[in-house]
Amino acid sequence: MSFWSAFPFVRITIFFIGGILWAYYYGPLSYKLVMLGTIVLATSYLILIIIWQRARFYFLNSWLGIIGLSNIFFAGCLCLLNYQGNANSVKLQHQVDDIKAYVAVALEDAIIKEDRLSVTVAIQQAHIQGKWENLTGKVHLLVDKPSAATIQYGEVYMIVGKPHLIAVPRNPEEFNYKRFLSHKHIYYQHQVYLNYIRKITYAPPSSLQAICLRIRKFCKEVLTQHIEGLNERGIALALVLGIKDELNAKVRDAYASAGTMHILAVSGLHVGILYWLLSVLLYRRKKSQTRSKWLGSILICGALWIYAGMTGLTPSVVRATLMFSLVIVARLLGRAGNIYNLLSVSAFILLLINPLLIFSVSFQLSYLAVLGIIYLQPKIYGWFNFKNIVFRQLWLWTSVSLAAQLATTPISLYYFHQFPTYFIFSNWVVVPAAFFIFILGLCVLFTCWWVKLSVYIAWILEYLAGLVNQFVAWISSLPYSVVFDIYIHTQDLLLWYGLIISVLVFLAKRKFWLLWPISSIAVLLSIRTTLAIIQHAHQQGIVFYSIPGHQAVGLLKGRENLLLVDEELYKQDKKFVYHVKSSQVAIGIHKNYSYTFKQASDKATIPLSDWHGITIGVWNQKKFIFLNKSGSYFPDLQQKIYTDFLVIEGNSIQSLKLLLEQFEFKCLIIGASTTKQLDRWLKEEADRLQLNNHSLRQQGALKVFW
Repeated sequence: MSFWSAFPFVRITIFFIGGILWAYYYGPLSYKLVMLGTIVLATSYLILIIIWQRARFYFLNSWLGIIGLSNIFFAGCLCLLNYQGNANSVKLQHQVDDIKAYVAVALEDAIIKEDRLSVTVAIQQAHIQGKWENLTGKVHLLVDKPSAATIQYGEVYMIVGKPHLIAVPRNPEEFNYKRFLSHKHIYYQHQVYLNYIRKITYAPPSSLQAICLRIRKFCKEVLTQHIEGLNERGIALALVLGIKDELNAKVRDAYASAGTMHILAVSGLHVGILYWLLSVLLYRRKKSQTRSKWLGSILICGALWIYAGMTGLTPSVVRATLMFSLVIVARLLGRAGNIYNLLSVSAFILLLINPLLIFSVSFQLSYLAVLGIIYLQPKIYGWFNFKNIVFRQLWLWTSVSLAAQLATTPISLYYFHQFPTYFIFSNWVVVPAAFFIFILGLCVLFTCWWVKLSVYIAWILEYLAGLVNQFVAWISSLPYSVVFDIYIHTQDLLLWYGLIISVLVFLAKRKFWLLWPISSIAVLLSIRTTLAIIQHAHQQGIVFYSIPGHQAVGLLKGRENLLLVDEELYKQDKKFVYHVKSSQVAIGIHKNYSYTFKQASDKATIPLSDWHGITIGVWNQKKFIFLNKSGSYFPDLQQKIYTDFLVIEGNSIQSLKLLLEQFEFKCLIIGASTTKQLDRWLKEEADRLQLNNHSLRQQGALKVFW
């Protein structure tokens, strides 16, 4: 019997995922062609099965496996193509420009983001060319709101205006919001004022979802009434119900720095706590009768799904609940021997429903963490055998943290570029505390009718949450609590997981030849890292960033960067982090100095001067000029001014003819602070005059290295 024969569904899921990835990255594939291939392979498989059963040709076993898995691979391709083909938003592409107003239903409760409401809506009708037409498609709606405004699931609104295609990222390594939303079949965005929308009626697309969200709203109101402290309430809502709206940025950053952010995302940990608690209550006897086991399993399974409903059926909770439900069913059927098959079944079911879940960060992290805990935790726990129950419990938590961290570190660095150094110590306190906060939160919800008792429980919960917040804040304030600015490429991510898997296989098999792949991958990673360090140490260049309505230019030398920005952008850290930070991490910048143009000029940081709306600077023998104000030009010049980069900002220039009389340049840059219409006119004129030009608004950031 081969190794893989014990993991049939693991193989099936791997090939199914392979088909999804192939169709996604190497498409577009013909739906009919893939369907034909799937039918041919399925038919061949059935024919070989019939032949094998009659003639017992054992040499056909290999062919059966190859054809069967190939069929699964094609099924993955077909699943993705079918899912993408059903994307309602695609139907908007040819009609969106003619929309004057539309009727849409909210697909979720709105999330409050600073001074805006963010919500996904599904268009039902649109006013096109003087008449209302049925139309389908999803839109990401942003509503500028007064403090009391809100939008709830199932509410139907008439919205004046038309949605716009979501823009692609304009700067290097900037978060690809367009791709993120496209995985949810959302391709359009619309920003409106509150007085441009009007509620018509209430017609939820799903009665079940509406009921679940009402339950969650009720639970939120109960916890809000019982917990006064804002930070403590935010922790309780996040930990018990998965509602993060009331978590402020400071608390989020502290938990992320301490390596405990995972407890604030309701997922497998929370469902696991509930599963354990119910199991203890319902399976008190080791040898329960069959009828009791069935009844207990049904009750536990039902309770888990009720809790999933209390959280509003969030994807992470549904995923975890499905996993535990499969474990319960497998145990009842006496087939709980292989947890890897159960995990694969749950992943297969979820991907069959939505194949684009494979690109969800939470999906990837949750399955990697669970795999790490299942495989690595028993081995790590076996390193030491403590007789003292306290030390034994501490080592148990440590082994779980180490296993999950080892499995998820490469992909966490890939997405978040930071590593919490004290994660073990923080999890010693936070995970047990989260256990009690979660249980206390549920007790508050289920005893809310008994006011005196629920108030007392809520007081204990609030006090405990406050202590946890203080501990997390202390951990995050320690020196070197977080290693920031770690960047790994996609190739490095694959190599790191290849190295981890190779080491684990070697430790399991103890074969000398298995050291070769370990050594090869380690050498390759070392070479790539060394080359990157050398490249970063010697790099020089200029980056003109594309931030709508703003000016920003990065002057690079080695691993240091001087960022020059306008006065308004200098005050907005969030925009800097969103548009610029990732690009600096990617090119190895360790020291970043941010100044406004005026500050840099006053401090003589670089040769920089401002004269009548014209900013002139020199960086490593490269000259750049920013035209900032209307009428920016030099009168009475005897000869043209030479510059490497000439940047037009705002409405400083309406035509390029005067510009060509005053300046000689290698590259004309149309800045992101120009209006859309002026940007288009200047770009067309520059192309017509055959000038070397670059529009930051249309083409994104411009990087020049030498």
